[in-house]
Amino acid sequence: MLETSLGEVLVAAAYLPPRLYWNQQDFNALLLQLGQRFIIGGDFNAKHRLWGNHRADSRGLAFHDALAGCSAQVLATGRPTFFPYNRLNVPSCLDFFVYKGMPDNLLSVREEYDLSSDHLPLLASISSSVSLSNGSNSILPLGANISKFRQILDAAIHLNMTLSSTDDVDNAVQILVDKVRLYRRIANRVRSELALLKRASVDDMLERATADEKSKFALWKLTRRYKRQAAPKFPVHVSSVVAHHLFRSLG
Repeated sequence: MLETSLGEVLVAAAYLPPRLYWNQQDFNALLLQLGQRFIIGGDFNAKHRLWGNHRADSRGLAFHDALAGCSAQVLATGRPTFFPYNRLNVPSCLDFFVYKGMPDNLLSVREEYDLSSDHLPLLASISSSVSLSNGSNSILPLGANISKFRQILDAAIHLNMTLSSTDDVDNAVQILVDKVRLYRRIANRVRSELALLKRASVDDMLERATADEKSKFALWKLTRRYKRQAAPKFPVHVSSVVAHHLFRSLG
């Protein structure tokens, strides 16, 4: 038991071997034993989109239903934590935390990059006060053209798919996720190429720098270009007539 500002919290670790069969009743019994305020973390060997997998397996579906039935929540990074040695297998999120009886804004989780295992360790923290800083969960970079991105995405995704089963829904979601990730990789590649191009341009300019004052690569011209102050951007711009009336009214 852990003493916190909320009272006693049961802290537990779990490992569920993949070969053992777990149904919803088994998960219900486990969660019932933990009480009304707890946090349990470990390798559950269960897959579900709720904690970061592309598809759900039977154990993940049973665990999800049990969590919904007892009002427990999942604390996960939303990223893979298991990286199999076999390259043919897809990384998945098998390690996460489950908690109950604690506000969401008092809990946080982060990855610990320990390469001694094929599982990525996670560290959960319980704060004594509410944290006002919220991490960004955006899948698009800052300043992205959302309208242009929507047009490209709409043109790449066909809405004539038949959704008659859960597998069809999972496949449709996977197609959407793959497209979004593809376009983000392209955007990052373009950004990297532009940065390299800019760096190469600066290196070329410095190599061609000369003391000849008449050359466009004269040192004084180059330094003036890089030391030039940016034009100020005022929060409010008013005309001189409006400003004159404002100053008179304040005086």
